[in-house]
Amino acid sequence: MRESRAKRALVTGGTGGIGRAIVSVLKEQDVEVTAPRRSEMNLARLDSVDDYLASAAFEVDIIVNCAGVNVLSNLEELKEEDLDEVFSTNFFSAVKILKRFMPGMRQRKYGRVVNIESIYAFITHERRLAYTASKCAMSGLTRSLAVEYGRDNVLVNAVCPGYVMTEMTTRGLSKSELHDICARIPLGRLAEPWEIANVVAFLCSSQNTYINGQLIVVDGGFTCR
Repeated sequence: MRESRAKRALVTGGTGGIGRAIVSVLKEQDVEVTAPRRSEMNLARLDSVDDYLASAAFEVDIIVNCAGVNVLSNLEELKEEDLDEVFSTNFFSAVKILKRFMPGMRQRKYGRVVNIESIYAFITHERRLAYTASKCAMSGLTRSLAVEYGRDNVLVNAVCPGYVMTEMTTRGLSKSELHDICARIPLGRLAEPWEIANVVAFLCSSQNTYINGQLIVVDGGFTCR
């Protein structure tokens, strides 16, 4: 079902596998989508985020924080600059974006925010320290904002994908690891980006009137085992 009135969305990470699918599905629902490229807003550099937001002469009804980076390391290998990059991209930039646009949502008494997290907010794997920590931080942000903004009809949720067929997944896992993971997923395969995007699109729509503060796992049943 299409929205009765066109909305405007800001989507970060809109050129990645999941992000590109989200942009496509939202446009199919007649949502006007702004998806800044890295050259416009580099989420790893908070000064770049500040500059973009300061020049943004628009308001939005929907925010999807989809951008993410994963630097593989354990505690002993972890470099401070790698931790800064992961948290700036996965968490601090999202905070800045939400702080810029959510007051307008509150004033208009309408808004939808979806943070793309990961099953790594619930489980973890070797050498995923920074990534897992950043996703746990985003979970806390999602729940806190749901409490703060719910009375103003601004619904804040997170979608936590499992293993999705994207460049990030194939880059971070070997073929044998992917084979083993598929064997553990009850559906027997990785998700396709559009399967995540469809869940996000519903949460972003006016059809979602009561789902708020939830961390929705979309993993084909992987975490059930």
